[in-house]
Amino acid sequence: METNDTQSSPTLTDIFNKIDLSILDAAETLQLANISEDYIEGLCKSLSFMGNSLATIAENGAIEFSSECLNQLGHSIEVTGSLIISLVSLHHRAERKILIETEDI
Repeated sequence: METNDTQSSPTLTDIFNKIDLSILDAAETLQLANISEDYIEGLCKSLSFMGNSLATIAENGAIEFSSECLNQLGHSIEVTGSLIISLVSLHHRAERKILIETEDI
């Protein structure tokens, strides 16, 4: 979970930004960019599915959820959102590296 409390704990994005992409060759960098893009798309589709499912449940007569279930759902959505942000950052870094390497050719 991405948090920024008073002790400024590093976020997942902060940690991902410390990964040294210079150790990757061109093929590995391209693979990283493609995989992260696929994961971002999958996570976004999952969030969309959860939202649509909850809306459908609400429209068809709300089924009662326990506080524990709603709490778990809330944390899952929050973590997924944080992961998407981190993967987008990593994906952009990989794409920038590809562009720089392509310009050097």
